[in-house]
Amino acid sequence: MMWNVIRELAIHLSPEYISQFEAFDRIATGASSKETRQTFCLSNLNSEDNQLGDPLGLVFVQQKFSRESKQQVSRFSYLTNIPA
Repeated sequence: MMWNVIRELAIHLSPEYISQFEAFDRIATGASSKETRQTFCLSNLNSEDNQLGDPLGLVFVQQKFSRESKQQVSRFSYLTNIPA
């Protein structure tokens, strides 16, 4: 549990500590290369503790999907929060 707290709070450290943390994390997880900034941001955005994923997903759906496709998907009872 403590490791999860450290991992979640590490993004708030100064750049020097972040680079040290990333180096340690690569060794601890066996990763062969540094995670790109884009991958890092997306993985944090998509984590279950992050509160931005749903609102950003909603904006994406509103901008990228047609009204017809949103109406078609809204037939599913568990997808009731999709504005057409």
